[in-house]
Amino acid sequence: MKNDAKDEVDEIKKEPKFDLKDVEVEDDFDDNVEGIVSWKTIELQKPDKDDWFRLYPPDTTKGFSSFTKGIITVQKDARNNKKTFLIMGKKDFRFKAMKDLKPSTRTILCYGITSTKMPFIWNVNFNPDHEMKWHTTSLECAKDACTQSMKIVADKPNETNTVIKAPNQHLFPKMDMTKFPSYEEAIEMAFKGRIIFDETHYAYQKAMGLIA
Repeated sequence: MKNDAKDEVDEIKKEPKFDLKDVEVEDDFDDNVEGIVSWKTIELQKPDKDDWFRLYPPDTTKGFSSFTKGIITVQKDARNNKKTFLIMGKKDFRFKAMKDLKPSTRTILCYGITSTKMPFIWNVNFNPDHEMKWHTTSLECAKDACTQSMKIVADKPNETNTVIKAPNQHLFPKMDMTKFPSYEEAIEMAFKGRIIFDETHYAYQKAMGLIA
């Protein structure tokens, strides 16, 4: 176990400088407090059903389309717990990893803030070749959440999501994003220790049966 933990720490130290250009895939495939809050972690999660939230695209003129599209995979970490990893690197490597590492999926990395001022990254998965209600309703919700506050609630029997838009939008003003980490910083924090950057990464080697 100690060696596993050390492996994970070593991987974090080896991670290259985070750059969104090495992640993105193309389409064809309290206000009174001054200063910036020091965030140590940002969760990678779908908004909780009880949370009012809004999404904040990095480019307000382009809106939802300015969120980065990438590839994620669920693999075992150094402690053998299943975690979501982000694939980063040259284009050829990213698509090779998507074929080698199962399950893998394309995703849109959305940056949101809850009404209680908690930032998060929401991976909105999509498959252009196989549409699912879970994915299409999440996508529709994410697009709408760029301009208004809402909740998203899973409707498991129907394998879809129910969207609840805040009836009084003025009660949920837009956040001052200068008080939160940048979009790129938020993604790096959400995937800290879980970025697969080449075939030497321990999670890649575990998945391929090269190490135990």
